Amino acid sequence: MNNEYIFLDEALRDRFMVFVSWRGISNRFRPDPIEAFVVELPVGLS
Repeated sequence: MNNEYIFLDEALRDRFMVFVSWRGISNRFRPDPIEAFVVELPVGLS
């Protein structure tokens, strides 16, 4: 299971993904049916 964050703006999604990547957190995104993007991060981040 992953924590999911929904972004309606592609540029903001990209900035968020860079932000978490710089901190060594794996992430991936997928298109969402409501014309948004879902970024998934692993559960258990402290």
